[in-house]
Amino acid sequence: MNLICSLLLTVALTLWQTAFAAPKSVSAEDTVNNLHTELLLAMQLPEKTSVAKRIETLKPVIEASFDFPTIARIILSDSWGSLSNEQRSVFQDTLQRLSVATYADHFSKFSGEKFLVTRVNDKKKLTIVDTRLIPLNGSVDDNSISMRYLLTRKDDRWQIINVIAQGVSDLALKQAEYAYVIKKDGFKGLVSQLNDKIMNLQ
Repeated sequence: MNLICSLLLTVALTLWQTAFAAPKSVSAEDTVNNLHTELLLAMQLPEKTSVAKRIETLKPVIEASFDFPTIARIILSDSWGSLSNEQRSVFQDTLQRLSVATYADHFSKFSGEKFLVTRVNDKKKLTIVDTRLIPLNGSVDDNSISMRYLLTRKDDRWQIINVIAQGVSDLALKQAEYAYVIKKDGFKGLVSQLNDKIMNLQ
């Protein structure tokens, strides 16, 4: 009887430890791989799938994968200090919607492509994940597209703050473009132009 009680106690303790074990930490590479998985799924949706449905499909993973508060602040670094909290919120929301619509538009067809992580470079406050988008029957060196992700850790999660495709930084492009628009047309003009882009993508 004592042996049975001891065995039951051991099993119960093991089950309790398993139930309350700390969740596995998600790495920067995991964040990128999860994004790629969802992009491929979106690409494989039927061609007749509406843009609205593609946006609905990708919205959760893009919002989870990217650190939009940080991205928004970096892009408008020259003007950020002069913006009100409401303006900052409006810009972040607009940027987020534009990003989702852009991904839904760019990743709308599938021809056997695959993503491959080629290198992960961990630094103190930043992790760089180098990847390739490889066409069907292609290779890393043959017609593949390089995509470098820069991620930082925030609230125990790794999130993307920049994507460098074929050597071109998305963050740098937006910084230059948006600074010019604000100087020319003001903050309202920038938001209006971004909303027009979103409408055109939809």
